[in-house]
Amino acid sequence: MEAVQAQLHNFLLDQEDSISRRQRTISRMLTPAIQAGMEPAYTACSQMSGPGYFQRMKAFMESYVHQHKNSIFDAATKMLQEQLHQLQQQIRQSFQSLLLELKNSLRMQFEPLLKPVQKNAEMIPGEARGPWLPLLLPALSCGRAKLQAPRC
Repeated sequence: MEAVQAQLHNFLLDQEDSISRRQRTISRMLTPAIQAGMEPAYTACSQMSGPGYFQRMKAFMESYVHQHKNSIFDAATKMLQEQLHQLQQQIRQSFQSLLLELKNSLRMQFEPLLKPVQKNAEMIPGEARGPWLPLLLPALSCGRAKLQAPRC
């Protein structure tokens, strides 16, 4: 049982570290995505020259951002959502894998306890056993169907 707890604890620590790294990577994708959407404005502004070009560049940039802000940020948002969805899927898959591994480990550890027990030439199936088994066995051995103290 302690091994399973340690394995689960280590898994959670590893996942926390992995998720933090992945989230930072995803967050860093936002700036390049917005820059890509702004590329036409950057190109147009870089070609401006002459007297008053700074005011024209400023006006063009303001106009471009006003006209394209929704599409630029929608594309960046969509990209972030896709990346976060992939992260969610990876977390789900690794957690399911761990659960399967833990289930198999626990099954192997408790297999001797899950096998049927034979008492007084009667077979008691595994699902009939529980913490109340010591109360049930004397009643069954005396032929009583109710859970009560034996009078044999």
